[in-house]
Parts: sequence; C-alpha cells; structure tokens
Amino acid sequence: MKLLYEDKCSILKNLITFSNDTAEMKVYENENDFAEVYPFIPYQFNLLQSVFTGIRIHGASGKHLAEGERSLLSAFQESSIKYENEEMGVLIPFSAFYDTIESFLDANIKTVIIHAKNNSKLNEEDVEVLKLLFMIKYVKEIPSNLENISTLLVKHIDDDKLEIKKKVEESLKKLVRQTLIQKNGEEYIFLTHEEQDVNREIKSITIDMGEVIQKVGGTIFEEIYTEKKYRYSSKYDFPYNAMIDDIPRGQQNNEIGLKVITPYFETGIDLTHQELKLMSARENNVIIKLPNDTTFLEEMEEILKIQAYLRVKSGTASTQVIEDIKTRKSREVSERKDRVKNLLIEGLKTAEMFANWSFWILKKRTQLNV
Repeated sequence: MKLLYEDKCSILKNLITFSNDTAEMKVYENENDFAEVYPFIPYQFNLLQSVFTGIRIHGASGKHLAEGERSLLSAFQESSIKYENEEMGVLIPFSAFYDTIESFLDANIKTVIIHAKNNSKLNEEDVEVLKLLFMIKYVKEIPSNLENISTLLVKHIDDDKLEIKKKVEESLKKLVRQTLIQKNGEEYIFLTHEEQDVNREIKSITIDMGEVIQKVGGTIFEEIYTEKKYRYSSKYDFPYNAMIDDIPRGQQNNEIGLKVITPYFETGIDLTHQELKLMSARENNVIIKLPNDTTFLEEMEEILKIQAYLRVKSGTASTQVIEDIKTRKSREVSERKDRVKNLLIEGLKTAEMFANWSFWILKKRTQLNV
C-alpha cells in the first residue's frame, strides 16, 4: 500500500479536491496515513459523523441512530465488506455509506430513493448522486456544488476527474428535471416529498416576463446605480430618464436618458453595434447592453415565483413541516436576491456602452469606432 501511494500520490492530490468555500476536509498526509485508512479517505470519518448529527437534528431518522464510534464502526465495517473483493486501487465513494444507514431513515426519505430507483428515466449513477445529496443535505461544512459532489463520488485512484464531473453534471440535470433535487446558485439540494410538492407548486406559477424585467430594473436603478442625475461638473447636474429594455422607470420628461438592454430585449431589429449606435443617437440615450448570460433573469423569475407562492400560502393552515419549508424558501429568496445583484454588478462591468455614435467596452474603458 505504501508503494502504491508513492506511485499515485500526485494523482490523489489532484483527484481529491474540494471547492474553496468548503471546511477542512482531510486527505492522505503520507504513505503511512494511506496504508492505515485505505480504501477509505481521511475526510470520510468526520464527514460521516456530521451526516449522522444532521439526520438526528432534522428528524430524518425514524429509528434511533446511535451516536459515537459504534455507528461509525458499523458503517465502515459494512462498507468494507461490500468492497472486500475489489482490486487494489479502488476507493470507497461517500455515497456507499447511504446503504449502511438506510434502515434508520424515515419512510418519506427512503421512498424518495426507492421511487428514483424505479424511475425509468434515471440510471444507477443518477441514484448514487441522489443518495449522496441526501447525506450532505444537512451538513453546512460542505457545499453541495459540482466540484464537491464529484470528489465525494471518486471510486478509483485512476479515475478521470473531468469525466466524473461530466457524468455528475448530467445526473444533476436529470434529477432537477424529475424534481427530486433543486438548484440554488451553484448548489444542488435534495428534496423530501413535502419539498418536492412545494417546488412543483412554485414551478407551475406563471410570471409575466415584463415583471421580471421591471424587477431587474429596480435592482439596477435602486440598489446598484442610485444616482438620479448625471453630474457634468461641480455646477451642472442633469436629470436623466431611466429605462430597461423598453420599460420606462419613473417620469420620462428629461432630455437625456440611460437605457439598459437585457438578453430578453425583443425587437424586430438585429442589434448590431451599428444599430445600437444609431438607437443611442436617435433616442438620445446612453445604451448599456448587458452580456448574453441570462442567469440573473432566471434567478429573478424564480424569486418572483417563490414570493407568489408565499403570498398565496400566507395565513393558511399547514403542518409544521410545510411552515419550516416556507421559512427556508424565504431565506432562499434573500440568497437569490444577493446573487442577482452580484450577477448584475459583474455584468455591468463587462457591458457594452453606446452613446452618440460611439462604442465602449466598460471593462476596458477603451473608446472604439468614434
């Protein structure tokens, strides 16, 4: 085993990596450390204890899940037996521990996994990802993003990390489509039966795209760029009209204006640089064209859907479980609002600007085609 580590240590260091926002996850320090815990990985011991704690605290355990070393020893023993006939080089993925704790789980958790196994649109690898997401659902120390999920599912020293990520990403997309998990920013969240029901209700809500654009405009002109006048000099301030796509914000009785164009801007005109310069001169507006990434718009639409759901459900009698979900959804709205603002700030930094027949790329502050 020591010789194997010496041969593969550099591969292991590149293979077992976590995102920067993850708490310390121990890896092999040297050949002695490797020989002592192989085929397990050092981070698994503390992480599995955190999983046990999370399951107990959040009531996902129908039977008593014993604390301390006995539960850990049992989980590692069962996993060892399962992999005892594998050849040297195998690594036990963290998802393998699900089978060792399944008997302790509430039926509403187990049935989610069982139904996933019976879902013809999902394969075994998809179900492994789902099991893993349940296990780390209540563990704050490890964000459930693509990098971390892929690392937790490493099964062999010679695995290709890029290939793992590719397969995991495909599984995550399928699980989202089946409403078994949801994506929140860069993280993927396992959904209980009740959470699935709530998410389906939210997904069915229709939001007018004009409202989405209007709310994005509010974030830009009320939170990011709050100045209502353009300061030409210490003596002269000029009020300006504010507009996002073709939706005005406030009074439009000023001689100059600032118009932000999003990827959802629909016209019958091909928005070439020449046309945007012409539009700027014709309308007497500074035109700021945001990059084509629609993530901030999709996030805002999701915010409005969640808020609509919470308004409808406000004051209605429901179980404590549903009330807890509504509380988490309120927190999710705040998180998504922060993301929208940050995405817009970054988008504005790299936006294209057109003014009076001129064109700038804001990031470079370089005037082109004057």
